[in-house]
Amino acid sequence: MLIAILFFVGILMGAFGSILMKVGASQIGHYEIGSIAQLIGYLYKLLTNFPAMSGMALYFLAGVVWSYLLTKLDISIVQPILALTYVITPIMAIFFLNEHVPAARWVGIATIVVGVFIVARTT
Repeated sequence: MLIAILFFVGILMGAFGSILMKVGASQIGHYEIGSIAQLIGYLYKLLTNFPAMSGMALYFLAGVVWSYLLTKLDISIVQPILALTYVITPIMAIFFLNEHVPAARWVGIATIVVGVFIVARTT
């Protein structure tokens, strides 16, 4: 049961991290990096952007969860289940970012769900 909860929490942290990174990137806006000075400027904007930094923190915490799960299960199980982040993120993007997800993407997302189901049945 703990393993299932950790998968759920890790998937949600990864998905929320993605949404926050997108919000932060939108706040930073289009940015060209053609020199060291521009790179430093971008890094400053990134590191001082609360949503972007929060997203990175969630990615880090999700990584801690995945690392723990890898101590309990084979990577051939953990990594495919991690792919459910790619299912949850577009759903969140619809609600939080008002993004439109075309039908072809839903076909790909459904393929991921089927694949995770197949992998999970092998445990």
